[in-house]
This record gives sequence, C-alpha cells and structure tokens, in this order.
Amino acid sequence: MIFKQKYNMGLEDVGMDGKATNRTILAMMEDVAGLHSSTVGAGLMDIEKSGMAWVLLNWHVKVLKRPLYKETVECHTWARGADRLYALRDFELYNEAGELLAIGTSRWIVMNLEKRRPIRIDGEAIQAYHPELEKHVFEEDIRDITAVANTDYTMEYVVQRRDMDINGHVHNLSYLDGAYEVIPMESYRTKEYNEIQISYKKEIREGDQVQASYKSITEDCCQVVFSSDEKVNAVVQLDV
Repeated sequence: MIFKQKYNMGLEDVGMDGKATNRTILAMMEDVAGLHSSTVGAGLMDIEKSGMAWVLLNWHVKVLKRPLYKETVECHTWARGADRLYALRDFELYNEAGELLAIGTSRWIVMNLEKRRPIRIDGEAIQAYHPELEKHVFEEDIRDITAVANTDYTMEYVVQRRDMDINGHVHNLSYLDGAYEVIPMESYRTKEYNEIQISYKKEIREGDQVQASYKSITEDCCQVVFSSDEKVNAVVQLDV
C-alpha cells in the first residue's frame, strides 16, 4: 500500500533561493511516515498507550529537482517489509506536474521507551501496512555509514532543549542542522548537497556535550561525525 500526503512549500521550507531545503525534504518524509503509521495504530497518539515507538536508524535521500516556494508537493511512502529487528520504508516526492523530485529510503526499529531498548518487530504488525515488497527506490539496500578516521576540525556543542524529540533524545533532523553548522561557510553557501546519508548509532540526551567533527572526503563530498564519551553517536554524509 502506498500512502500519500500533500504539502505546501511555505517560507520556512525554503532557502534564500526559494528552493526547498534538505531539512524540509527529510521533514516531509518523516511526517508522512508518521501519518502512515497512525492509520494502523502505531502513530504519535498511540505511543502513550503502547509504550513503544518507531525509531529511525538510517536515511538515504537523493534530491532530483527541488520544489519551489508556494509549490504543492505530494509525498508517497510505503513499507518494504521487515526482519525481526529492522523495518524498511521508502519515499518518493512529486510535484503537481507529476515530476519525481526526490527519492528516499530508511531503516527503523521499534523501541520500548521505558527500557530504552529495541524489541522484536511483530510480523503481523508489519502486514497491517500492506508492504510493497518489490518496490524500492534504490538498487542497493540502505547501509550504515562508517565514520572517517581523520577529521579536518572539531566543534563542541552542548545539546539544548530545542534539539529534543518526543522520545527524549536528539531529534534526527537536529543532526542535519548540526552538520550544516560545522560545514565551512564557503561550502555552505556555494554547494547544493543533493544526496544525504545519515546513520544514527547512539542516542544523545539533553545536556550532553557533543563533538561534531568535519571531514572533506572529496571536493563534492563531506562527512560530519557526532560523538560523545569517545563513542560515535551519528554520521552525516553529504554529496553534491
């Protein structure tokens, strides 16, 4: 089953060029995934009763054509099935002319919020989504990103309340925000990163002190690694 939702591009969704930001594109995908889950009793308003929530592990998103200010975008999503621990979900964004704007894939776990531990995914629960087992947007399945060994420089950051999500840890989009703060100003202003990969490895809580380390891998690719207590929390990789 393919679930669909429309979004209108407002001022907060675009950059100075009038084009949707990467944050906006990921936010739409995150939101439509939550709306889809709500239709099967596993959405935001069901968390208090169940004590469980979907937690994102990986993003891989590729922007093909950026939506513009005031445009209407239709976001499609579908479950691609699951094994005992991980569930896969894909996305497509279209404009009103039917042009494909962006594609994305993601990997999720179900978390017991009281114990802060992942639990086994119920096969019957996945079947409620009517998964599209053969429909996928990338040829290769999503993978974890390995953090580069050396870095060009590191910034310190103390996690603020504004960074938190409903599950009590740093929101997945806050890592993307943080990565853009670390990227050199020249790259930030001149490069349009159209491929985003993020791996979430260890949660960060409010008040934690985090090191954000930047590394230029190639002229068109960079990586930002978030770490605390000498352990990697997340890796953000951006490609032009």
